[in-house]
Amino acid sequence: MPTVSVIIPTYNRAHLVGRAIESVLDQTFQDFEILVVDDHSVDNTEEVVNDFNDARIRYIKHQINMGGNATRNTGVKNSKGEYIAFLDSDDEWLPEKLKKQIDIFQRAPDKVGLVYSWAEMIDEKGELFRKLNFVVKGRVLQNILRGNFIPSSTVVVKKKCFDEVGLFDESFASCQDREMWTRIATKYEIEVVPEYLARMYRDKKISISASPKKVVYGYYQYFIKFQELYLSEGMREELSQNLSWVAYELIKEGYKKKARECFRLSFKYSKTNWKNYARFFLSLIKR
Repeated sequence: MPTVSVIIPTYNRAHLVGRAIESVLDQTFQDFEILVVDDHSVDNTEEVVNDFNDARIRYIKHQINMGGNATRNTGVKNSKGEYIAFLDSDDEWLPEKLKKQIDIFQRAPDKVGLVYSWAEMIDEKGELFRKLNFVVKGRVLQNILRGNFIPSSTVVVKKKCFDEVGLFDESFASCQDREMWTRIATKYEIEVVPEYLARMYRDKKISISASPKKVVYGYYQYFIKFQELYLSEGMREELSQNLSWVAYELIKEGYKKKARECFRLSFKYSKTNWKNYARFFLSLIKR
């Protein structure tokens, strides 16, 4: 049984997935399996994967396109390792990544369920344009309710976390990483390796999602789903502000009914915050 199951979800990235696989094979820590989960690509992804001819690599292909959340879930369900690591097919790891994270797990108490690292963001020209270097660790639930600081391609998780909190929510249009890390943070502590151990490739002119509608709807799903969690953590005002912000954004994207729901909830949780009223009146002008 491998110690780590590396899950690489991919879709029509035959020209990139080889780099991701190579960066795993180049790890100094070698006790792993690689699950390349293909979400029904129509390019030559399967050929690229099979060319590696390594018994540790398993290729799984969906018969229909199911989305990124389902693709990761397929990987988790088919994994054999004690730990699960995620690597997007257009990203890559530095050679010491897995070793340094597994070393932390072996030294840490059982209450630690997830270890992430720093990451560099590289643009379409191959140039560094942003560094992700948060040092938040321990009980991080309130931090992640305020905003996602965990880069997905740096994460290693104990597989038993998924047994306890469940798999990725396949209904989410976006924010699926933050949604999962939030659930894990309700049960476990989180650690970080304060080193740049991953490179994440992005076109800095384009959002992480090509669809602003999906991004906004994902935020809506997140704040609605975790209302009670915000309240139990004493974050009523932050929840109210988040709901009024996402309501304003929903109006711009045409989700009028959902926007009304969010404004109603924002005023329910705080009747004194002037930002909520300002966004409400701006939304009337926008509409």
